[in-house]
Amino acid sequence: MASTDQLPRGYFGRRRFEEGRQEGRQEGRQEGRQEGRQEGRQEGRQEGRQEGAQQALARTLAHLLELKFGALPQWAAARVSTASVEDLERLIRRVLSAASVEDVFGA
Repeated sequence: MASTDQLPRGYFGRRRFEEGRQEGRQEGRQEGRQEGRQEGRQEGRQEGRQEGAQQALARTLAHLLELKFGALPQWAAARVSTASVEDLERLIRRVLSAASVEDVFGA
């Protein structure tokens, strides 16, 4: 390597700048990966909670329908298993006043 007398002026400052830039990029990538993993975990937990709520409501609705009307027709069981949380909540409220399975689903 050349002696410091032969290096261009500002060489060490540029070198430190480049090293700092590289370190900054690496730290940024690591932080980004960590944040991405955390967000992924949070989204997974939220989806799991929502799926669990949907399954619990579907079981509740199916149980209420069977208690009130007897064995569920296949079409009704299919509707229960594919309904959203909001729809299941609405259908559960309808069971109380419905005279038939068809009334619950508005069929």
